[in-house]
Amino acid sequence: MVRIEKMDGYEIHHPPNKLKSKVTVDENSSSIEDIEKRAAMSLEGLQEQFLDTVIKNAEVMKRTWTVINSGKKDAGRQATICQRSTEIRNTAKTLGFELIGEIATTICEVTDEKINVADLNMDLISVHIDALNWTATHNINDAEDPKAIALRAALAGAKNKV
Repeated sequence: MVRIEKMDGYEIHHPPNKLKSKVTVDENSSSIEDIEKRAAMSLEGLQEQFLDTVIKNAEVMKRTWTVINSGKKDAGRQATICQRSTEIRNTAKTLGFELIGEIATTICEVTDEKINVADLNMDLISVHIDALNWTATHNINDAEDPKAIALRAALAGAKNKV
């Protein structure tokens, strides 16, 4: 039975809470611990796939960079690098790859469409693409990893020289 409460010209309906009585757990159901283990295993698989994707995208960005650097500068190639790095950045943050996300963010910033293709800092882009590839290849994910700390410092130094 629904209990109705009248208050200041409004009616508040309080239906009975029967949800718990409708939920059953049988002996074949998974425990919370089992569900968490399966989720962790799935996440590990996604992380491995992501690292493979980062390496492949870094290779595409490097080939595109090579074409641009050889003098064939056009906004379409610039957009390719920016789009690939944007995809990496977004997924990196979701999967907890902070350093990869930071590097991809910088690539996004320095290849943004607002920057004229003739004004691109090709050396800075190259360094970041190489760093992205290296970080994914070596699965550097811990912010306290000495390699991550050194890489961050080097990239910050490179960016500050611009």
